[in-house]
Amino acid sequence: MARIAVGGFSHETNTFAVKPTDYAEFEAEVVRSGEQVREYKGTKTGVGGFVDAIEADPDLDPVYLMTSNAVPGGIVTSDAVARLTGPILEGIEREKPDAVVLVLHGAMVTEDSDDGEGTLLSQVRAIIGPDVPLLATLDPHANVTPLMVESADALFPYDTYPHVDAWERSVEAIALPEMGIVEERKGFGCWPKLSIFKPGIFGEDEIPVLYLDLDIMILRPIDAYFQRIRELRGLNVQREWNPTLWSLAPLALRPDRGVQGSVIGFYPSEQRHLYDRFVADPDAVYATCNDDQVFITRESPQRRYWPFDWSSSF
Repeated sequence: MARIAVGGFSHETNTFAVKPTDYAEFEAEVVRSGEQVREYKGTKTGVGGFVDAIEADPDLDPVYLMTSNAVPGGIVTSDAVARLTGPILEGIEREKPDAVVLVLHGAMVTEDSDDGEGTLLSQVRAIIGPDVPLLATLDPHANVTPLMVESADALFPYDTYPHVDAWERSVEAIALPEMGIVEERKGFGCWPKLSIFKPGIFGEDEIPVLYLDLDIMILRPIDAYFQRIRELRGLNVQREWNPTLWSLAPLALRPDRGVQGSVIGFYPSEQRHLYDRFVADPDAVYATCNDDQVFITRESPQRRYWPFDWSSSF
């Protein structure tokens, strides 16, 4: 059974505000520790999403640390940081969880750091080491820094304003499967991307799924992608780009270099073999495939390519 540590420290800081945000400001809003965190169960909040998802999975065991938030205001005092992150860090070091999930904002400034969340995430990473998953949810107004990205395995910002999907983003974070990918492989080959094919991760298997990389520009209405998935079924992928000289030739004459995994459309029930074959023997896959795209190309001979002018990488 995997033990998941749950914590949170959330504040949207206005550096022009004269009055600092001290511990009393957090206490006036909400500070909960230990089993008090479980009171968020069923509340449809960000912390509640973590509680609900973990307690609904018989293979997961929650370790409740401390959660807190305050109304937007001035720079957070050093005293407040120490009192509200100390129990989180101490609890992680004491409990040695199998994963850590945090509810953050993403725009916190403290008396000691212009990057409050990056500092906290890096402190957690220093305790848990490189192989323990560290996930966090963020407000869409987050200032995502290199330190945040470097320290966390995944960040899940809310999609909506008003923020009515905090619960869904936390549930999504818990659902992200641990695939046993060793650290040296995580930064090369995009192997964690194969987690989107895990059976059950999207709940209903008979819904179309569209995955997009952050560095892709789609040039058609998104409805067109879903319509194509529904009509053609199968695995719909981007065709790998050709080197510059080949790009001068007509598309029909260019070599087919296989899958470019920046735009993937599929029905989960039809593509679960991609996940199953990888997790059955990752070392064998690494030995024969340089990256995830080579693996998907090999395992999907009936793949369909999106029209070439539907997207552009930048």
